[in-house]
Amino acid sequence: MLNMAQIHYIKDLYENEDLSLREIARRTYHSFATVQKYAYKEDWSENSLPNIDPESYPILGQYIPIIDEWLETDRKIPRKQRHTAWRVYTRLRDEHGFVGSYSSVKRYMRKKRYVMKSGQTGYLPIDHAKANATRRTGIILSPQASFFPFISCMLQC
Repeated sequence: MLNMAQIHYIKDLYENEDLSLREIARRTYHSFATVQKYAYKEDWSENSLPNIDPESYPILGQYIPIIDEWLETDRKIPRKQRHTAWRVYTRLRDEHGFVGSYSSVKRYMRKKRYVMKSGQTGYLPIDHAKANATRRTGIILSPQASFFPFISCMLQC
């Protein structure tokens, strides 16, 4: 994965200096596919969520509530005991007569787990009470005058 400075350098070479993608790949020592990906990229926001609507999955659509229920119950059990995509596929096939492919189940589960994970992230804003503080500085004579004759101190009231 490239850092943002490298990505901006690729964009600059492509847009401002009008270099070809192959020349940029030679200069930056990245693969042509990587250079092409970042040179053509327009939308840098990470807010684009994957499509998990049942209409997007014509064969899997009627089984999506079952998968969602299994994934919700998996949140409460230890991580090592959760359903894998293969286990969900075999349970659908054996228990519910699913005739679709494993890849469609895997694709849906990857997108659904991403949505479930992104819903958990967040933060609580910390609101500090406003305080009125004054600072007073002074000099204190040290009892051991040979080492530190004066010690500066700061007191907050």
